[in-house]
Amino acid sequence: MNKYFFISLLCMLLLSCNKQNSKTEQKILQVELSPQKLAASTLFKKIEVIPLETNDQCLIKAIGRIIETDNKYYILDDDKDAGILFCFDKQGKYLSKIDKKGNGPGEYNLIYEAIVKPEENLIHLLSPMGAIHTYTTDGQFIKRNLLPAGGETDMIEIDKGLFAYWTLLGNPEENTVTFYDMDKEEVTGGFWKTTDDNFMTNMCIDVFYKYNNENYFSTQFANEVYRFTKDTVELAYKWDFGPANINLKPFKERVKEDPNVFPQLTESHEIPYSFFRQFQNKDYYYTVLNTWNIDKWCNVFYRKKDGKSFVFDTLEGGVKIKKTSIFTDEYMISVVSPEEIGTFHNSLPTEEFNKVKDLPEDANFCLVKYYFK
Repeated sequence: MNKYFFISLLCMLLLSCNKQNSKTEQKILQVELSPQKLAASTLFKKIEVIPLETNDQCLIKAIGRIIETDNKYYILDDDKDAGILFCFDKQGKYLSKIDKKGNGPGEYNLIYEAIVKPEENLIHLLSPMGAIHTYTTDGQFIKRNLLPAGGETDMIEIDKGLFAYWTLLGNPEENTVTFYDMDKEEVTGGFWKTTDDNFMTNMCIDVFYKYNNENYFSTQFANEVYRFTKDTVELAYKWDFGPANINLKPFKERVKEDPNVFPQLTESHEIPYSFFRQFQNKDYYYTVLNTWNIDKWCNVFYRKKDGKSFVFDTLEGGVKIKKTSIFTDEYMISVVSPEEIGTFHNSLPTEEFNKVKDLPEDANFCLVKYYFK
């Protein structure tokens, strides 16, 4: 079973009460959710492609995270049989990996999130089995921090040594966003409990992003995005797609009676999409909407200076921007498979396309770097 469905169904067990603060005026991002015909040059001045080296030591099954730091790319393969953190240089050359799957000392079963801290020579790996595993950047095991609840799928460092993690399973009376002090090895707070009103919107894996040294939180079936610190939670902005907004209320009682109804609703597109990821930079608010059983990725850009929106599934020429993982003021990075690289023929400079045009179908994924205008 797909891990998303599995964890989402387990999340149905969480019903409790919720309190959070809202201290700022609500910013509404009004967008007509109608795909436009856009050339890549509308948003981007340059596109680069980075083929990740393929050999027996670095076969990637599914890219769950891309982390850019210390002039390297760390790629988290979160396939159910993988849970490997690969390291490549900026040209895509394979350097190393952390692959410690198992049940023995210094090993883990699954990994859903990684925080890489080269300045401290540390890598923290979050396991949904209820632990944070810490290694040196060259893969030497340091320690395992057991967490008070299982089912953790996302994590962010909100202050030095203070992590926030998202929990789908655990005590229904506890917060689903928990603050954990790595040095003291203890919970120091948190927010966002699952309620009778939000239990369906909380059926998600990815909830955090960071921009301009501030932390943001949102769930994948709700339009609201919150800014938070260890002391405050406030509404930062809200997407408004008009009649295309998700409305889960008609399904509430059916899903409460039978959790298996929820995946049926997504497969039938009665629940038409989820918020795959949220980001922003100095010029745009950005989100990606993903349907469940077809390869459709709706990219939504909302320009901050004038409120103009850009919405597309596919750029002119057939390019799809999929699984965006990095979004900075200068560029964004997404993923493309070797089978799809041909769609970039008219969007990439000749020298860039020549790097990848002859890739075999069993080669690793490529990273695509889009530079904003």
